[in-house]
Amino acid sequence: MVTEKVVKITAICPMTLLERVSDLLRWQQKDPSFILPWKLDSLPIFAESSPLYHTQERPEPLTPEEESDLQLANQRLLELCQKCVEFNMPLLIDAEHTTVQPAIDYFTYSSAIMHNKGDTIASMIAHHFYMKRLPMDQLQLFLQPTILNHKGEPQARICTTTWNIRCTFLSFGLSIAGFKVSKYMTFGPVEMVMPYLLRRAERIEGSWLLQALIGK
Repeated sequence: MVTEKVVKITAICPMTLLERVSDLLRWQQKDPSFILPWKLDSLPIFAESSPLYHTQERPEPLTPEEESDLQLANQRLLELCQKCVEFNMPLLIDAEHTTVQPAIDYFTYSSAIMHNKGDTIASMIAHHFYMKRLPMDQLQLFLQPTILNHKGEPQARICTTTWNIRCTFLSFGLSIAGFKVSKYMTFGPVEMVMPYLLRRAERIEGSWLLQALIGK
């Protein structure tokens, strides 16, 4: 059963353009008088504590070609959102590289404003890589009020998601405990999917090797 759709913004917008948009958004945060004519209505992208050090100099405006590519990316995401509305299915936008996170947040929030009428926007609380670094007592203090209600039962709106070939034991355990669980399923043209799967396999192999070395 498919419970949600997942989209990676890097799959619908060139990485170089995401970097350019992120630089421009950061600079506007530094200088509110900096105008971005292509920018759609969006929720606030930055907080006072948001890191802006990735952008040290005033970036050049988008070229007409870049603006056209940005419009195409917006249109692709719009079509995905409309399909999810049609089938009454949630859409999860995956967080990616820190350098392009402002652009990804911009895509996410501008789409949410158009489609989430009266609904609560969801967010990714923490990546397991960071959570597993916490001592167990601190992790429990963080998780219990977040994923459990006042009765100590799983929150109905919380859904845990892991990649299809990773953390299967964790997914089964959470499901047995009563949580909603979903898995990432890679989908797309073979010539694009295979390089992605190979990169993920190398990353997993490196992670397992590192854990084995630490265990020793």
